[in-house]
Amino acid sequence: MLLEKKILSKKNFIIFFFISFFFVGINVVKDYGVSSDEYQHRFHGFINLDHVGKKIFPKTVEKYKEDKSYPSFDNYRNNFYGGVVFNSSAALIELLFKIKDKKNQFLLKHYLNFLIFFLSLISFYKIIKIRFSNWAFPLIGVVFLILSPRIFANSFYNPTDLIFMSFCIFAIQYGLIFFKNPNLKNSILFSLFAALSINMRIMGIIIPALIYLLIFFYLIQNLNLIRKYFYPVIISFLILPVLTIIFWPYLWDAPLENFINSFIKFSNFHHFGGAENLFLGNYVKSTELPWTYVPVWILITTPIIYIFFFLFGIFKITYNLFYTKYKDNEKILIDIFFLLFFFIPIIAVIVLNSTLYNGWRHLYFIYPGLIIITLVAIEFFYNHFKNKRIKFFIKFFIIINVLYISFWMIKNHPHQYVYFNSFAGKDIKNKFDMDYWGLSYKENFDYLLENDSSDEILIWNSSAIKIFYPLLSLNEKDRTRIIKVKFKEDKFDAKYWITNYYIDKNNYDEEFFKKYKIYKTIFVDGEPINTIFRKKL
Repeated sequence: MLLEKKILSKKNFIIFFFISFFFVGINVVKDYGVSSDEYQHRFHGFINLDHVGKKIFPKTVEKYKEDKSYPSFDNYRNNFYGGVVFNSSAALIELLFKIKDKKNQFLLKHYLNFLIFFLSLISFYKIIKIRFSNWAFPLIGVVFLILSPRIFANSFYNPTDLIFMSFCIFAIQYGLIFFKNPNLKNSILFSLFAALSINMRIMGIIIPALIYLLIFFYLIQNLNLIRKYFYPVIISFLILPVLTIIFWPYLWDAPLENFINSFIKFSNFHHFGGAENLFLGNYVKSTELPWTYVPVWILITTPIIYIFFFLFGIFKITYNLFYTKYKDNEKILIDIFFLLFFFIPIIAVIVLNSTLYNGWRHLYFIYPGLIIITLVAIEFFYNHFKNKRIKFFIKFFIIINVLYISFWMIKNHPHQYVYFNSFAGKDIKNKFDMDYWGLSYKENFDYLLENDSSDEILIWNSSAIKIFYPLLSLNEKDRTRIIKVKFKEDKFDAKYWITNYYIDKNNYDEEFFKKYKIYKTIFVDGEPINTIFRKKL
């Protein structure tokens, strides 16, 4: 009876935790602005929806299309993009509910973004439960994922990297279930979510590849189980490519050729001819990045406590691989799966010299692997040391760091996307890209609109971010009040000057401050991420 009460109590606490986080997330969705990447992905969703609709339901398309016009799918330069399922589903919901105002259209996607991330947290909890026997570890893992400032912020507005990460979590969960219990149902579910992850980003193919590899090595040591796995694996092999093609209209006409073409384009996608990245104080072309780019970004944007345990976790898994009889140990095989899942994409990006920009967001999908490896280290420390004082110290160390990160995230809300740990040093603004998507504009626009009652507010934007995008976070009435100065030679005619310092090479020197004064600045850890200057009278 006492045991049943304890189990019920733990279960209720976990349910309460997830429900509480859900309501916190839903409540703060509106605090985040529209990123400069979202407009393109919304457009991509409508083009694919229009293309699919014309082929399957042409009359219905004409009914809902109204006066909208889209370029031909075949002539659309980014038709090879993935993410069709998410972006086109969001577009369909927007049409069905007749959402007209731009602010509400993007707010809808933000709610969908967070909903999928929330569901992936439940899935991540179940993944950890497969690997760890201690009931607390799944909850710790989920807390670590939530309390990763950049991941948390991106979960509200990033329509590619975070959705891809979420779909990878779904695919891994059902992949591990399939590994543990190979049957027709699990084969289909795994293939379905693996296809969805591939649809988001072609790199998602790593998940089925590693799951099949996991099964292969397991069967080498357990030959008597080959018959049990044979048919479910064959079925998965057959279903996966079919579902991938169905979800991705670009593959319909020439599946293999276009799949290869998409992989080539994605591995070296030239963003606007090669975007610039501020890296270690220098502007570097996205096509000419040093091999250290991704490792450095991971090191300076991940909470240090996670980095500490992660590095030890790598050592522990490697030790187990060579010094433990792992042939019957499913846990060690799962650990190796996550080790490969984390490192293979990084190595691939370095070897292929892939085009990257905006930090390491393109590789956020491997972050759950980092958390799992972190938990491997915590499990070792907790189980290895029997002394109660040492165990208390480990718990205390984790709790103090978790509380610190929580406090930081609350204090700097909603700007968690510019989190850097102490490894980044000082003067971060001049060493690394910070608000590369222009999220900080929303707060300063809101302030400006509240404190300037003019019908028209003339403003000059000196950032590389096009002001058009952050204006989408405002309602139509407020958007029309803010008027951007069109020509650079007329910039000093503007009443206000705004910048988020992204690839902003203006000199804010004595000459500048003869004309303008600081009106409002948003600071994060003492670093300015957005400033409005007002013209002196």
